[in-house]
Amino acid sequence: GVLVMFGWVFSIPVLQQIIPGFVAMVFNTAFCFVLFGGALLLTQYEAGKYQTPAFFILSLISTVIGAITLLQFLFHFNTGLDELFVNDYQKVSESHLFPGRMAFNAAIDVLILGSGLVLLTVKARFADILAQVCFHAVTILSAVALIGYLYGVSLFDSLFYVSSMATHTAILFFALSISASLLNPSVGIAKLFTGKNIGNQLAKRLFILMIIMVTLFGSLR
Repeated sequence: GVLVMFGWVFSIPVLQQIIPGFVAMVFNTAFCFVLFGGALLLTQYEAGKYQTPAFFILSLISTVIGAITLLQFLFHFNTGLDELFVNDYQKVSESHLFPGRMAFNAAIDVLILGSGLVLLTVKARFADILAQVCFHAVTILSAVALIGYLYGVSLFDSLFYVSSMATHTAILFFALSISASLLNPSVGIAKLFTGKNIGNQLAKRLFILMIIMVTLFGSLR
């Protein structure tokens, strides 16, 4: 996230795109990744006086950015948030008409992931379950985006007529959502892969291999 922000501030395309010729990650998305990363890092240290408020603030800022961006897409208005920090002088892609604005599905993922992190501060069982649902939803959406790149088709390009997220954006959402789901490993799908029973061991060994094989065979077809 910091590298991409650095790329936008100093106009270094290779840091914005990571892979030359691919869609660039916009500044606001990178900024949200920095906030999400900071929030998750805070959970790895001993609880302190300011840890929970800092975690909440970082998560809330990201959630608000995602919510405003999504509302701009849905209700066709511009708050100026897209180019609040840096100006975007080139189109992200031909189908993306809003300079500086993150992709439609990226905005959804930011909103859902941020909401899940905010829910973790509630300290209630129902909030933990809802948060886990949010994290799993982001994992699925980012996985769909990654498979779409592999197959050369975008669900969001065809379904909503708006651009899909950048490849490295999808990878980071995938990694962050799985990391966040492991904050409560006894809830949701994470429980399947973190338990000690025979079924859990089988799931850990076979699930990833199964997904890879299905994806590869689909790609070959």
